[in-house]
Amino acid sequence: MDFNQSIFRMRPGLEDIREGVRAITRDFPDVYWRECDENHRYPVEFIAAMQGGGWLSATLPKEYGGSELGLTAAAAILEEVSASGGGMNATSSIHVNLIGVEPILKFGSSAFKAKYLPLITTGKMSFAFGVTEPDAGSDTTRITTKAVRVDGGYRVYGRKVWTTRAKESDRVLLIVRTAAREDCERPAQGMTLLFADLRQKEVDIRPIPKAGRNAVPSYEVAYDGLFVEDGDVVGGSRSRFLPPAHGAECRTDTRRGNSGRNSPPCVATCGPICRRESSVSACHRLKPGSCVSTGSGVRTVFGCFVAARQSSADV
Repeated sequence: MDFNQSIFRMRPGLEDIREGVRAITRDFPDVYWRECDENHRYPVEFIAAMQGGGWLSATLPKEYGGSELGLTAAAAILEEVSASGGGMNATSSIHVNLIGVEPILKFGSSAFKAKYLPLITTGKMSFAFGVTEPDAGSDTTRITTKAVRVDGGYRVYGRKVWTTRAKESDRVLLIVRTAAREDCERPAQGMTLLFADLRQKEVDIRPIPKAGRNAVPSYEVAYDGLFVEDGDVVGGSRSRFLPPAHGAECRTDTRRGNSGRNSPPCVATCGPICRRESSVSACHRLKPGSCVSTGSGVRTVFGCFVAARQSSADV
């Protein structure tokens, strides 16, 4: 099916949004994305242009300077960005701003939102998602990165992989265990979401070599006693994880090649782009013997698991 006839395009009121995004992406042709990918250069100009146009705060509440357009509009924005020729390089440089804020919007306290959302809206703060671990597979409940309770907060110990934009970000929405899986009645118990500072000496960030999408780096991140104060726990310090439907469909299991109805539109529109000889996403660019990135999207529910403030007795 022609992506121009997708369900997103048929929804009324989105054409103005699409045209607004196209007005920006026209200034970033294939040659720009090819140069960024070949030179492993972060697309700062593109991100700044999207920020300046107000598109990176499209899903944020109006009271914090956003447009409050919702996730359907966010999907249309990402679809247009991908279809412009930037593919996954372009979408993965901005998608956290559009869909990654959902846990904060749904479960962040008023004080938490007032502290961080204005910074995110204006582009003064960027953040990443820390979910994937080397030995957890596609089951997020099997993560072992832990947060140990200390006076005033937690100390984090563990390792994450495929953390996109870690070195380019100020903070990370970090999923950790505050109770071991074997000590819980249910697998999803004992998991907490932290908004941790990546600029501290207890954080070691190292790039992972990839065969593609090299304009947006992926990293292995080690945490060795990183302190996170109580006020930076999303949903409260006594929490459990829930997979809300509005967040679960924002990501896909790319490792299994699942491009079904749960796939983000940025993946769906990569098909036409890959058929274009000049596209930065062309399949012939893959090099034998190179490590192909699965990104942080190796699970459908990925980081859109969110922490809800509930006592362990309610879980």
